[in-house]
Amino acid sequence: MDSWGSVDNWGSSSSSGGSAPKKPFNASALRIAGICAGVLAVVLVVLLASGPRIRVQQNYRFDTIAWNQEGYRLKIFRNAESAGVLLCDTSETIVAASMATELQDGYAQGSLKLEEEADSSLHAVPWCVSEGKLYLGSSQVVPAYAVAMLKYGDRQSVAEAATATPRATATPRQVITPRPTATPRVTATPRPVITPRPTATPRVTATPRPVITPRPTATPRATATPRPVITPRPTPVNLPGEPASELFGLYPAETRYFWNQLTEREKQLFAIIYDGVANYEEVIELPEDYFTVEELVRVRFVVDNDCPELIQYHNMGYSGTSEAWPEYYYDRAEGQRRFGIVKTKTAALNAQAQRKGTEFERELLIYRYIIENMEYDGQYREVQTADGVFVNERGVCASYASAMALSCRMAGIPCFVISGYGYDDDDLLREHSEENAHAWNAVQIGGKWYYADPTWDDPTYEDGGSAPEYAIDFPEYFNVNEAFMSQSHERDQEKYADWNMPVFTATDAEYYKVMMNDYIVVGHWSDELRQQGEKTFTGQNDRIVLIFGSVEERDAAIAEIDTEMRKIMRECGWSGRWTQVTLDTPVFLILLD
Repeated sequence: MDSWGSVDNWGSSSSSGGSAPKKPFNASALRIAGICAGVLAVVLVVLLASGPRIRVQQNYRFDTIAWNQEGYRLKIFRNAESAGVLLCDTSETIVAASMATELQDGYAQGSLKLEEEADSSLHAVPWCVSEGKLYLGSSQVVPAYAVAMLKYGDRQSVAEAATATPRATATPRQVITPRPTATPRVTATPRPVITPRPTATPRVTATPRPVITPRPTATPRATATPRPVITPRPTPVNLPGEPASELFGLYPAETRYFWNQLTEREKQLFAIIYDGVANYEEVIELPEDYFTVEELVRVRFVVDNDCPELIQYHNMGYSGTSEAWPEYYYDRAEGQRRFGIVKTKTAALNAQAQRKGTEFERELLIYRYIIENMEYDGQYREVQTADGVFVNERGVCASYASAMALSCRMAGIPCFVISGYGYDDDDLLREHSEENAHAWNAVQIGGKWYYADPTWDDPTYEDGGSAPEYAIDFPEYFNVNEAFMSQSHERDQEKYADWNMPVFTATDAEYYKVMMNDYIVVGHWSDELRQQGEKTFTGQNDRIVLIFGSVEERDAAIAEIDTEMRKIMRECGWSGRWTQVTLDTPVFLILLD
């Protein structure tokens, strides 16, 4: 599937790339790429071993994934066969580096040698990447949401990244601890002064009086240390609940599935970040010490997965909760040029859709537009947004799905992109790999949710071939339910674990029930076959369509259908050639040659 296809590049979840499985795969090219990548990895190890101040020159996938307040950055590089981490200072000079000693699907580990400032001794600090999280020593340094920055970045050499001007790191404010109130000394208890009585001449029979000890002076209580006064967190003034950018009003807000699950505070944070991205800001300032990291993580998910109109947006990092650092596919001029084309074409498509009477008809118009005007092309893997369809007219599954989501929302139909994995019929392992990474759509029609996959219904293939002409009339993945989709698609469960997801059990808006209801077999299939066969063999139709209740029912009838067809042909006096076609759906076609 797509390279760097999702948050799951290291075994967790993400935005998604992907390709249409069932399309030819060039295994020889992959093996050659693997050998080349291995050679580059060996050269990288030699260069890194020569000293901590060497700048690496080989071409690798290179991303900053964490940084601290002193400006040190932890970076990761990889290709198809090797991976490693770099620790760079503020001048982008490599301070320490490590190649992975073990690299498996979704897991990598190694040891990073760091110098102790006190005695210049070296300490080996283990690191590993597992289930989408990077661990340094025994501490989790980068959670899964930061690993998402690895998806679909512009490829560059490590040398280019090393010479790039680093972002200025915000200097943290010094925390001034108030001096505690001094505790007054406890006044010492004075000893009582005992004045001796003069010695009296004792009487022989007198009993001496007992000595009375005076009571000690009471010890004064120590003054209690006053508790520090906790100042409540100030609420920023005039935080908007929605973005001010006109892009946000491109379609109804109620069609934004994940945005509508945010809290009021999270929507305020979303508005700040959305307006910053819409304005191509490199650093987005956030109200200091107001929002939490958890709120920032949720808002970033919505920006990543619920804003198909932001075609310039690539990914985003952040420093604590005070700054966000978006990265973009295009600069402002190119992004605005491409969006102008997208806006013009989607507006024209929406104008056609609004002339249709029902949501189903509007959705079908958009779906067919995308698969008829888009050509799957793996060379455009870096184009993960809707402009792949409307500008390039080439791309991968993420472009198909993003264009579908954007166009449906503009037509007033709730729709969003789903990331996960797609499997061929012969893929028994169903691995969560980059090759299988895929993206498709969830669409709401008549208040009920369905799956739709325009990539897999596109009649053009990655190898340049195409499906038969009749394929456009028989989409297999348009408005299907969970039971059907789960046979070949699997949603990334971890990615959506914290969100309410729809239930996909409805069948009312399935393509064949709406568009081909007359061809659904009611009663015995032979009666329907004879009725259609007589019309076809007398020139009234050019095909016979039988839609069974299930694939199993259809497959059980295939052998008998052939015999019955020949009988009807003889009765009608027809002697031409014909072709049987079976689809993944319970459809059986007979096409006359």
